[in-house]
Amino acid sequence: MKKFIFFLVMLMVISSVNVSVFAASNTDQKIDNFRGYLVEKAKNDKFTANNLEKFDKLSKKEKGKFVELIYNKEIKEKAIKALTDIGIGDEVKLANGDVIVKAEYEDSFITNKKSGVQVLSTEQSGWGSYKWTMTVLGIPVTSLQTKVYYTYDGSTNKVIRSDNAINSHSNYDPLIIVTDGVSSHWKSGDYAYGNGPFTIYGTASFGFVSASVAIIVKTKPGYVTGWKESI
Repeated sequence: MKKFIFFLVMLMVISSVNVSVFAASNTDQKIDNFRGYLVEKAKNDKFTANNLEKFDKLSKKEKGKFVELIYNKEIKEKAIKALTDIGIGDEVKLANGDVIVKAEYEDSFITNKKSGVQVLSTEQSGWGSYKWTMTVLGIPVTSLQTKVYYTYDGSTNKVIRSDNAINSHSNYDPLIIVTDGVSSHWKSGDYAYGNGPFTIYGTASFGFVSASVAIIVKTKPGYVTGWKESI
């Protein structure tokens, strides 16, 4: 009987060790896979090279945590949902703050003012942007941005016309694919508007989850706001 109990105890110990070894091995494989993914993308993208450098600076424990978060379907679904829920200037924290989804704006008029750039001519070019970003352990993983360019009167700061709108994205997440739609722009009242549509697709391993959203920016010199619309 004692031998049998001893056998069961040893079997449980061996099993737990095997599970730990398998989990560690699985995490190491994810680290290798993700790094290989970044290395391949970095060949033609300097921004990916920057992210690869940031990833390499993480400790092994942090890298393990990073890839477990990246390959976590539940967290990814919540992050994509936050894309349609979050308001400009807000942020959503997931996984105890290790994953952050935020919406930010930027305005060339305010940027130039802080830099000491002076307006000398009547017609000036300006722009405003609205950007949605997901970071994991402080490293940007996916971002969507709409930027609208406009011309304004330098003496009155009133928008004369909208000139162009560009929607762009960056994505270093192997589980999702982001595509840009055709952007549009217009002037209404005192504001220039830009509309940038995007679609996010989950890959096969993610379950083909998708979300389509338009990021709209409304701006004039010294003022930017924006919102999202499901499409």
